Amino acid sequence: MKNYKILSPKLLAQAVALSTVSVVASAQDFAIEEIVVTAQKRAESLQDVPVAVSAMDAGDLETLKLQNSTEIADQIPNVQIQKPYGDAQPVFAVRGVSMSDFSQNQSSPVALYIDEVYRGAPALQGIQMFDLERVEVLRGPQGTLFGKNTTGGAVNFHTKKPSFEESGYLSAGFGSYDRIETKGAYETVLIEDKLAIRGAFTYSEADGYVENKNPGQDDQSAIDNWAGRVSLRYTPSDELDAVLTYSKSRATPVHAGALATNILPGGPGVGGIGFSGDQRANLDYYESDANFAEERKHEVEGLSLNVNWNINDELTLTSVTSYDEGTLNILSDEDGSSGSVIHTTIGSDVRAFSQDLRISSDYAGPFNWIAGLYFSNEKMNASNHYSIFHDLAAATQLSPFVTAMETCIGGAFFDGGLCSASNQYTQERTSVAAYTHTTYDINDALTLTFGLRYSEDDNQIDDLESTFYYYDIAQGEVELPTLPGLGIEHIENVTNIDRSWSGKIGLDYALNEDTMVYVSYSEGYRSGSYNGQALYDASELNYVDPEEIEAWEMGIKTQLLDGRVQLNGAVFQYDYTNQQFLNVDGFLQTLVNADESQIRGAELELVARVTEPMTIKAGAGYLDSEFKEATVSGVDLSGNELVSTPEWNLNLSIDYDLITADWGTVTAHVDGVYVDQQFFDAFNTDRLQEDAYWLSNARLSFYSADDVVNVALWVKNIENRHYSPYRIGLQEDFGYDFATRGAPRTFGAEVTWNF
Repeated sequence: MKNYKILSPKLLAQAVALSTVSVVASAQDFAIEEIVVTAQKRAESLQDVPVAVSAMDAGDLETLKLQNSTEIADQIPNVQIQKPYGDAQPVFAVRGVSMSDFSQNQSSPVALYIDEVYRGAPALQGIQMFDLERVEVLRGPQGTLFGKNTTGGAVNFHTKKPSFEESGYLSAGFGSYDRIETKGAYETVLIEDKLAIRGAFTYSEADGYVENKNPGQDDQSAIDNWAGRVSLRYTPSDELDAVLTYSKSRATPVHAGALATNILPGGPGVGGIGFSGDQRANLDYYESDANFAEERKHEVEGLSLNVNWNINDELTLTSVTSYDEGTLNILSDEDGSSGSVIHTTIGSDVRAFSQDLRISSDYAGPFNWIAGLYFSNEKMNASNHYSIFHDLAAATQLSPFVTAMETCIGGAFFDGGLCSASNQYTQERTSVAAYTHTTYDINDALTLTFGLRYSEDDNQIDDLESTFYYYDIAQGEVELPTLPGLGIEHIENVTNIDRSWSGKIGLDYALNEDTMVYVSYSEGYRSGSYNGQALYDASELNYVDPEEIEAWEMGIKTQLLDGRVQLNGAVFQYDYTNQQFLNVDGFLQTLVNADESQIRGAELELVARVTEPMTIKAGAGYLDSEFKEATVSGVDLSGNELVSTPEWNLNLSIDYDLITADWGTVTAHVDGVYVDQQFFDAFNTDRLQEDAYWLSNARLSFYSADDVVNVALWVKNIENRHYSPYRIGLQEDFGYDFATRGAPRTFGAEVTWNF
């Protein structure tokens, strides 16, 4: 019979907080290290979990120098991250499941958790990664173990908790683009064996890597971030373990610099970048001529309480309670030129409360279970403001009220009219769910897993208004009256409720003590959404249907050569119904469903301790996606690839101890990622695809023998490769296509003191 023992809360917290790695017992002196994860809400070896999960511990995160949530995809197969607003708003794609939407009121099909707290709204994401114990990425639908249901997967960040020891570290570094960074942590015992505290912080700043040639304007894509966290851990007895965590972060960098591509000479009709002859002819890739380079403001503050109580030897009650506030304000020059073609101001304020309550069993017999109840409420105030062709108005002196009003009506913007538009609204989402996850050991080798979930999501939009403007060079933006097809006067209390049953069933079989195979069928559900980009008319405030996934998966997890090699693999098929995505057609943006699509693929992950000083990690992902039945804007998408589904993606890292002596160790690290060609729109527009690219990084580290001092030199994007993590088509209406830039070559040094 398999032992899925639930550790006591105190021992579980210590096991996770003190070390997620322990040496695998084997005949070899240099076997690979075991990673303990809690992907199934139990402390288990990564190799015993019958799901596709990748994990990176604190050492991996340090070596790879991953600093925010947008960077984790580089060493995880079949994970991509779009960046429509740079690092401010990551859009996760796992196995091709992505929301393809940059609206502030949407929640991703890939859930982001911090210490089991769900953060759904974009204003609560884009987190800074510091003082982490590990990151776990679960592929596939999640619902029978997690409070929030998702179709694509889950990304779980686990922070370090107090471990009832006095310890800490302090790190300082510098680098290219005048980079300065520091981070640290300290923990101590307040009451012996009862109460401990841990505090951690990070701060980093750097000049923008997009040099702005416009006089008086700041360089773009800068860094200016800080964050802090304090955790109190209370263990009055072996049966009770409570952790109270407060965190706050703030980012105020000059926003990401947009890259205009595929520029039409003269622009469409009378407008566009080409109107003033701005063709980027004299600008390098990492240069812009933006006349609206402003700071982005992103603040997140949160309080959470995680409680584990051993009711008796067989039952454990877990409560996760959280309250989060987030503010995101993005001022963006979307054309990156000296002309005012498109300037946007996008903002949202979010208040979110959640409660996850579950009971876990630890019976001596073959049957065990987890059952939970989940509640969350999220309130948001959001706004969008689009300023269009202001430089054209100044050049043509077009400002008569009647002319401007007439050419705005019906969306006829580019036949001589000049318009700006804005909307604002509030949204409230309430989710309730009940879920259960059970395991039954049929015999010593074979285990049956069964899970079931009921979800109910209440979505409400209120106080939606939109306004149109024409631009007068003397008065600026002048508000136009609300007329049919020209703005939304007021919409109140539009509500929709979605209800869904979903589940999972699976079998896993231990071929021997080192190899396990599994097969599973699971269902994923993501509630419907309102179009947060409604501008012209009330009819645009449409509600799209919930999306659903039926997922089949087979996998294997094995260790070879006396624990020196670990090989995990999986193949899967997703039948995807009603995928939600934002269809951008110039100024008109609509939320739509794609009726049917299918994704097939595979992953393979390898860890090998080749010799005592050398470790190799490698991964490969394969995706074959297509729309089976979907029509958008009158275009049949059947046969097209889904967004963010490169056919191949590969990752590789090598660590080698160059010198091992009495005074310390010198270690060399190199890593790389290959991403195949991918599309960023459902129409598979050739000019909007991103060609295949390879990125590589390196690090050279010195560790003193007593592990007190660590000195490192690092470089990222060694080849200074040009690549784009996001593209969108604006050529027809604005004379160019929008893209964001991946970071160029950066390098630096850092020193860490452990005490």
